[in-house]
Amino acid sequence: MAGLTWRRTPAVRASTSFSSNRADPWYSISYALVSYAGRKRFILSLGTDSAKIAANLLGKINQVVAAPGCPTWLELAERLPARTFAFLTKECGYQTPAPAPFQIETKKATWQDLRTSYEAELTRKILDGEMVESTKTNYLQSLKEFDAFVLERGYASLDGITEDVIVEEFKPWRKKRILKSKNAKARANRFAFDQTILRAAFNHMNSRAWKRAGFSPMENPVPGVKRDQKPGANPEDKTMPFTSEELAKLEACASLNYVEDSTGRKYALKYGTDSLALSLLRRSGLRRCDAATLQWKHIRFDMGEGMIQVNAKKNGEAIFLPIHKDLGPLLRKEKARRNPRETDTVLISPETGKAYDSSGKRLYARLLAMGERVGVKGVRPHRFRCTFAVDSLLKGANVNQIAEWLGDTVETVVKHYLPISTAMSESTRSLLDREDAGIDALKKAPTVQARRSNVA
Repeated sequence: MAGLTWRRTPAVRASTSFSSNRADPWYSISYALVSYAGRKRFILSLGTDSAKIAANLLGKINQVVAAPGCPTWLELAERLPARTFAFLTKECGYQTPAPAPFQIETKKATWQDLRTSYEAELTRKILDGEMVESTKTNYLQSLKEFDAFVLERGYASLDGITEDVIVEEFKPWRKKRILKSKNAKARANRFAFDQTILRAAFNHMNSRAWKRAGFSPMENPVPGVKRDQKPGANPEDKTMPFTSEELAKLEACASLNYVEDSTGRKYALKYGTDSLALSLLRRSGLRRCDAATLQWKHIRFDMGEGMIQVNAKKNGEAIFLPIHKDLGPLLRKEKARRNPRETDTVLISPETGKAYDSSGKRLYARLLAMGERVGVKGVRPHRFRCTFAVDSLLKGANVNQIAEWLGDTVETVVKHYLPISTAMSESTRSLLDREDAGIDALKKAPTVQARRSNVA
C-alpha cells in the first residue's frame, strides 16, 4: 500500500516558547506530531496546547494510518489544522469524498447514526473543556432510554420519528417507566430533562460533522420545553455553600499568576489572575452566564461606593446590588490596568485575554480545574451563589433583599437557602443544646400505684 510508512511510533512533542522580557516572563506551549515518511522527518502542528487533546488526536492519526479508509478522517478534518490534514491525506493516499447531492437525498440515517455522531460531539466538548464527564454520563442515560424505545417500537430510520411519535408514543412510554422505578417521586421531572437532551441530539443534524457524513438535516421532531425545565434550571437542589477553609484555599490558588501542570512545570498567566472572577462570584452571587457577560457599563462607580446593575439572562429580573468592600478595589484595579471600553466584559481569561463564552461554560471549567488543584470538590459557579445567599442570611439580611440581589424569587430563597442558613446558625445550635428544656427535662408523671398509696 502506497502512503505513509512509519519508521518509528509517532510521538507528540511539546514545543515551549519564552518571552525575551525578563521583567514580564511568560511561557506558551503547543503540541506537534513528530515522525517519518520514508526517510523524511516531519513535524506537524496539532493545533492545540492541551496534552490530553494532543494524545487523543495522536490515537486517531494512528487509526487512519493503519486503515486509510476508516471514517475517522471526517473527524480529523474538523479538528486538525488544514496543512496537517492535507499532508496526512496526501501521504496516506486518502481522497476526500466529493460532495454528492444525490447521495444526501438517498442515504437514510438511523437513530443509531445520529446517536453515534452526537456522542462523538459530547466527547469533543469534554476534550475542549466545554463539558465535564459527569454531564456526558447524565446525557447518555437519557439517550439510552430512547435507544430502548426505538428498539422496542422498531423505528428503522429517522424520517419515521415524527413529533407525533415523540408526544403520543415516547412520552407515555417513558413516564410509565419512570413511575415503575423505586425513586419515582424523586424523578418526577426526569422526562423534561430527557426531552431537552433528545432535542439537543436532533439539533445535531444541523452540524458540519453530520452533513460531512453524507446525511441531510431534518426538522427537529422533539417539541421544545419551558425555560425553567432546562437541565440545570434548578441546580440549587443539591448545592451547599463553601466552608471558610475551602474559600481560603480557592482564594490562595486564584491569586497565583501561573498555572502548574501535573509534571510540576509552571506556566505564567499573561493576562492577570483568577482573583477577580472568584471575588465577583462570591460577593455578588451572579449566575455563571451573568458573570461571564457582565460589562463595565454594569459597574456603577458613580453611585455611592459602587453598585452592580444588570438584568439576569435567565429570567430578565433586574439585579441591583451594592459592591462589596473586598470586591470594589479589585474592580477598580482591573479597570485601571486594562482601560476597557464600557461594552467590554469585566472578566477575561487569564490565559488568552479574551472574554468567556456567553453561557459561562469555560468559566465553569476553569473553576472546576482550580478546585481540583487545591483538593476542593465541586467548585461550580452556583455554589458561590449559594454561599452568597447563605452568608447574607446569616448576617441578618431578609429574604426579600436577597431575592432582589440575586434576581430570583422569594420562594427560591426560602426553599433552597433559608433552611441551610437556619441549620448553620449558632442560635439554632444553642437552641438544640439547651438542657433546661426538651424531652429530657420533662418531669415524670406519678404512676397510678404511687397515687393509690398516697390515698391509703
